[in-house]
Amino acid sequence: MQERCDYDNTGWNTSRLNSVEYTIDEFLEAVKSFTYVFDFGDWWAHENKIEKVIEDYEYNFPVVTKFKGDSLVEDCGGIWGYYDLLNILANKDYPEYKEMKNWYDEVNMILPMLITPFQK
Repeated sequence: MQERCDYDNTGWNTSRLNSVEYTIDEFLEAVKSFTYVFDFGDWWAHENKIEKVIEDYEYNFPVVTKFKGDSLVEDCGGIWGYYDLLNILANKDYPEYKEMKNWYDEVNMILPMLITPFQK
């Protein structure tokens, strides 16, 4: 876990925090939004806004209960690959359509399973 700071010329604090000693709650209590980087190789940066805290939360990890925009697509080649994928999936006449549609469905079939248990 790294914490962004203003004084470091790289934009990052060079010290790392031990996740055994800290909980995410300690950081989120002070902010209403944060940037989450998914897949450091492709650098998917997602802006997150905390709209509601569930007081009697039964799990010991944070969960997204709703989102705006597109969901994450695993290993699609970053933003450029993502836009290529969208173009292919929007046109069934593309030679790669069937292969990419099958891949997309297989890779992303877990998303509904992750969200559904938390919807009440």
